[in-house]
Amino acid sequence: MYKFLQNLSIIDISSTSNVLPALLNFIISQENTISFFWCLTQLYLYMSLGCSEYILLTAMSYDRYVAICDPLHYINRMSEKHCAWLISTSYCAGVVGSVGHVVLISKLSYCNSHIIDHFFCDLIPC
Repeated sequence: MYKFLQNLSIIDISSTSNVLPALLNFIISQENTISFFWCLTQLYLYMSLGCSEYILLTAMSYDRYVAICDPLHYINRMSEKHCAWLISTSYCAGVVGSVGHVVLISKLSYCNSHIIDHFFCDLIPC
């Protein structure tokens, strides 16, 4: 369980660190625009970390399910190898799952200026 909590906190810190530099730049320089490339990069990181978090939360719920409903077989069903597999699968699924969204968003036509008037690039401003 502690391995899952450790990885969940890493994902949460990384997701906050994805947006925070752009926010600090906006506060200091009062320039609230972001280039299209950085917008897509930020969007990819945010979506991949969000997807990884959801899958990791699902793995954590499975861990708790096994601990409550089948406590005598918990050691066998949730071994170190199985936990490492669940954690790595959550990261891999987040990385791979977000590629399709970002590629499809990058193919859309936009205005001539490739500058987004936000410091955070979400699906709605794109």
